[in-house]
Amino acid sequence: MLENMDDNLGRLLTRLDQLGLRDNTLVVFLSDNGLAQERYNAGLRGLKTWAYEGGIRVPCFVQWPQALEGRKEIDQIAAHVDFFPTILDVCQLDPPENVKLDGTSLLPFWRGQRVVDQNREVFIQCHRGLEPQRYINCAVVTQSYKLVINPGTFGRRRLDSAQVPKIELYDLRSDLAEKHDLSKERLRTVARLKAAYDRWFAVETSPRVEPGVIHLGEGAEDPALLSRYQDGTYQDGYSRGWSVKLTAGRYDLSVKQREGTPRGRVFVSWLGRTESRPAAASGGAVFDLREGKGLLDVWWQTDGETRKRIGDSSAIGDVMVRRLE
Repeated sequence: MLENMDDNLGRLLTRLDQLGLRDNTLVVFLSDNGLAQERYNAGLRGLKTWAYEGGIRVPCFVQWPQALEGRKEIDQIAAHVDFFPTILDVCQLDPPENVKLDGTSLLPFWRGQRVVDQNREVFIQCHRGLEPQRYINCAVVTQSYKLVINPGTFGRRRLDSAQVPKIELYDLRSDLAEKHDLSKERLRTVARLKAAYDRWFAVETSPRVEPGVIHLGEGAEDPALLSRYQDGTYQDGYSRGWSVKLTAGRYDLSVKQREGTPRGRVFVSWLGRTESRPAAASGGAVFDLREGKGLLDVWWQTDGETRKRIGDSSAIGDVMVRRLE
């Protein structure tokens, strides 16, 4: 993976050189958050889905030779929401009218025109489901301190309303590894940051997020690969499909199979109707599907067996959807 990223970043920079655009192009490099397994994490605590620094802190490098001095480290805390206002600033564009930006431009910090903002607060919340829940796996990060609330509750849909939040406080200036909880010693700091989180949460939860849908059977969207990894709809340990908008027609639904998978059937549940067909050698079967919007569930079931749960080593996942007519 490292070699792949290195090669492709090299391709990008080489192409900018070929086009004569390298000096006046802002290049930003950053990563996804956290590690999924125990690996080198620079001494930071926690992995992906945790609100500790090991789950949220990522490398970020920027390059703009014509405008920025190289080999410089910026100590200002920042977040993904800062890139939109930063790029507007770089392009000397005003934000849309009546739009309040959550982030702040980083360009003055990069140019050394602004000192570190000691009052900046960055809010982190990470949990399953689209409906925000107060005090689940969240944090408030400042230039000096970090308040962590109910760490490790990523998988929880909601907390008991009577449950007292578990709160931890760390001084990131001297304890980036988050080993020494100061919540019992710095009560005023805890109260201030918790109040800041409550104000932020009240704004962020209104209006509710309306999730998008996957369009199937329409032009450039056909064929489409439905990935079990992207599937956020589960019930009783089973995947329950994808939210889609589907154009009526005959579809080949091909379920990805592992080598040596025995004979079986492809099942589809759509608009209140469940049906199955014997699977071809490719793992696919053809179904006539009605036009509509809803939850499309497709799965493989080996002859003589029941449906596999998500996480079962023999469960078969991704589905290729191709409209035939």
